[in-house]
Amino acid sequence: MLIVVGYLLLFGALCVSGQINTTSEETNVVSGETDNGSKLSKIIDTLGDVPEKLLLNKLAQGALRWTPVFPPLPTLFRRDSQNIDTSLNTDEKRLWQGRDDNEKRLWQGKDDNEKRLWQGKDDNEKRLWQGKDDNEKRLWQGKDDNEKRLWQGRDDNEKRLWQGKDDNEKRLWQGKDDNEKRLWQGKDDNEKRLWQGKDDNEKRLWQGKDDNEKRLWQGKDDNEKRLWQGKDDNEKRLWQGKDDNEKRLWQGKDDNEKRLWQGRDDNQKRLWQGKDDNEKRLWQGKDDNEKRLWQGKDDNEKRLWQGKDDNEKRLWQGKDDNEKRLWQGKDDNEKRLWQGKDDNEKRLWRGRDDNEKRLWTAGKDTNF
Repeated sequence: MLIVVGYLLLFGALCVSGQINTTSEETNVVSGETDNGSKLSKIIDTLGDVPEKLLLNKLAQGALRWTPVFPPLPTLFRRDSQNIDTSLNTDEKRLWQGRDDNEKRLWQGKDDNEKRLWQGKDDNEKRLWQGKDDNEKRLWQGKDDNEKRLWQGRDDNEKRLWQGKDDNEKRLWQGKDDNEKRLWQGKDDNEKRLWQGKDDNEKRLWQGKDDNEKRLWQGKDDNEKRLWQGKDDNEKRLWQGKDDNEKRLWQGKDDNEKRLWQGRDDNQKRLWQGKDDNEKRLWQGKDDNEKRLWQGKDDNEKRLWQGKDDNEKRLWQGKDDNEKRLWQGKDDNEKRLWQGKDDNEKRLWRGRDDNEKRLWTAGKDTNF
């Protein structure tokens, strides 16, 4: 209404101003013809027009002063973009709206728990976030209604639901009081995973493509057992914990790459066997000084390792009796002898008491 009144005042003021000027000119002409150009009558006529001209000028200036405040009529009803910010006394709320009703955002501050709603292009990429009093919940949704995520905080144990493309790659996660459970599901119901925490012994179930790559893991009270099975029943693993001495059996492709490991009471022994009965390893722990024997392809790549009481010695021998290594620890000053291909690339290293000496020879020099 104020806009219309402003336009009418301006238009009327201009019209009245034009009529008064025309009338004054006609009066001047008539008075000139009657009084034969009397100077006194011209002065009187001019003084008589001054108050009216001043009043009309003031009205016109007032109308022009108010019209720039209001937008032009063609742009008055446009709603391409909006931005509302009531930041101080209304809990820092903010509403933002972009092109074509996309890229909307609603944000609300501390007293109302830092809520946020966000919506992107074509109603995709939506996000809802809520803060402390409602447990820091979050809902996130991406392109084509996939890639959804729901997150809830402390009092409800930090739950999270995540869903990916075509309802695959789902994940459910729950926190402390419910023992950090996690469920994960992939493409075509393959690659499933179930994980459960402390009070239920940290169990995990994982299943992959075509029932291969399975894994079952169970925690402390059941001795941290693990069963793992791979492609075509190969790459199997069984692991059992403390009360049964942390045993582990591992078997790979074509019954090769086997491993057996046993813990504390039997000194953490390990037996490992690879392709065609090569790459064997035997390892024994504390009471027998953490010895290890390793043997590779064609009885080459052998390794013997012995621990604390015998100064952590290690002997390693590679292909065709090359690449040998001897290592001895603290009491004998951490000595190491290394020999490479064709008796070249030798290295002797000695530690603290003998000032960390090192001798290294390469090429064809075999003098040592």
